[in-house]
Amino acid sequence: MANKELDTLLEGYFAPKEDVYGIEKLQTLIKEVYEVSMMSGLLSEREKKAVTRTYSISQVPMVPISELGWANNESGAEGGSQRKLLEDWLRPIGEAGGDFQSKLKAVTDKMEQGFSASDHGGSMRKYIQEVMSYLVFLKSLTMAITNFNASAAGFNFEAFLAVLMGGYQIPAGQKGEKSTIADFVAEMSEGTVPISLKLYTKGSLKVGGSFRDLCHDLTGQSGKFKMWASWAQAQPGGSAMRYLVCTKDFQEAVDAQGKKQGDLSRHGVINFYEFDINVDNLYEMFATASGKTARCIATDPNFMTRLSAWDKNQRQGDAPAVGTQAEDGTFTPLPDKASVGNAQQLALSTDPDSPGLLAYLNQLSGPELDMMGDKAAGLFQSVAQAYAAYVEENPNHAKAFWTPASNVDGPVLRYFGWDGNVETAKETMKAIKTEYGLSVAQIRGKLATGWNSFKNNVLKSADPRGQAIAAIDWQYPDKKAEASAQEIVKWYKSLSPEAKRVAILNTKGYLETEEWEIPDGAARSLGKGLIAELPIGAPHVQALLDKVQEKVMKEVFAIFDEMQTMSEKLNSYFANGLNEKSEAESGAAAGEEAAGKARDIAKDV
Repeated sequence: MANKELDTLLEGYFAPKEDVYGIEKLQTLIKEVYEVSMMSGLLSEREKKAVTRTYSISQVPMVPISELGWANNESGAEGGSQRKLLEDWLRPIGEAGGDFQSKLKAVTDKMEQGFSASDHGGSMRKYIQEVMSYLVFLKSLTMAITNFNASAAGFNFEAFLAVLMGGYQIPAGQKGEKSTIADFVAEMSEGTVPISLKLYTKGSLKVGGSFRDLCHDLTGQSGKFKMWASWAQAQPGGSAMRYLVCTKDFQEAVDAQGKKQGDLSRHGVINFYEFDINVDNLYEMFATASGKTARCIATDPNFMTRLSAWDKNQRQGDAPAVGTQAEDGTFTPLPDKASVGNAQQLALSTDPDSPGLLAYLNQLSGPELDMMGDKAAGLFQSVAQAYAAYVEENPNHAKAFWTPASNVDGPVLRYFGWDGNVETAKETMKAIKTEYGLSVAQIRGKLATGWNSFKNNVLKSADPRGQAIAAIDWQYPDKKAEASAQEIVKWYKSLSPEAKRVAILNTKGYLETEEWEIPDGAARSLGKGLIAELPIGAPHVQALLDKVQEKVMKEVFAIFDEMQTMSEKLNSYFANGLNEKSEAESGAAAGEEAAGKARDIAKDV
């Protein structure tokens, strides 16, 4: 009777009733055969062993690689059939619930020591499942990393590791939701752990990102925090983010003439490093990491004093916040972010004592557009109204209205009758040119005279929050001194976890949305440091395959041989315009042969 596990293992290749001539199936088969045949062709000739057949990596199944196919869906739920197939193949890798280090060690151990049915109490069924899982792991990861550009390879790698760890990638946040710096979550023995993944070529490693997003995670404000809240709350200080930092050290094979053999020939090692940033170690870690990173934790001395007092008073009343203090000791909180002023006032005021954009356009752009006569006043009103709407939607970016140009060109075109249809825009532009002798770009240039004066005279002085932050005498870490000896680090360590979270949200880096960056050497020395060195590439897949060249595995690979033959014959059939019917018949016969052999193995195990 066919064994259920083996049926699951092989069902993707030889389901008895499958329509092998379906176009989607055939396209997939053709693509896979092309990829694996290229990869196999790049392997060097190996010494003949005392066996009748030596199998190559073309016989190892591979889950079709695609960013969408491997990803979970937007809600974080299980993805499509490709992801499910990948999950099934990778499930036997390492122990369930293990961490990255144990999972990767399981792979490298098998690469060094090989496999034995005795590891499973002599169970041939479990032995076959384990062998195939490790081979698929190594081949699929090799193809995902070496056969794509850096961006796609990074996404594939992220999806692959999420599947390996029984987790999922972080779905997109909702509008207005505070961002997270995590890329995916991993299910480990310690719980659901958020992972920020970095993949770089060796020598170019740097770890960093949005300090503001990191702060959201460390203070529990991230919209995704609930996904890993239980794990986070058990970390030092009550929250953390785990970083998995990887470097690729690959080389590309060359032929006898020194010609490079392409991406698929690349092989080498991926080095894995791991560390946590948590509420307790943030200041000490960032104080000496780099100048850019140290500036993120700059703190207001006045705030430091008030926060310590609040903490010692058992955190009674509202927590203190960064602000400004007058000479008489009066404390004033930082102005609100939207305090560039009332959008309507800022854009439309013509009051000489408090002029808005409209006033500047009338005064400075008016003379340059006098050929428009009375039309100019209406044009200025149209642009100013568009600016008012923009500021209401983007209160923190009032200075950025002129970029992109469409922010200005749109109101100009609409004023002159454009209906908003892209296809009619050229007609409106032509009409303006005919009437006034000016292109829309030239009109924008003349409007810029008023805009630039408005920006320099009004907007630069209309950022009270930015001015207040700039006026604070921030205390910065001294990155040349030992972190633990620095006053700012000692002050932070003296705080309770609750006060530390308040401190994080009042750092200069958080308030000014700074970026942080820890360079190569420092990043590799943090936390656990190097946790795994995983060989990647065709030679390493072949080396692992060579360790399982015994009778039972030959029977398994013979099935995949037939499947490859089927793929090649059908490929030829379609490539020749469906004229060679014998090729289609040979392909079908190979498929039937594979199905028969699969049933025989299922009976035996």
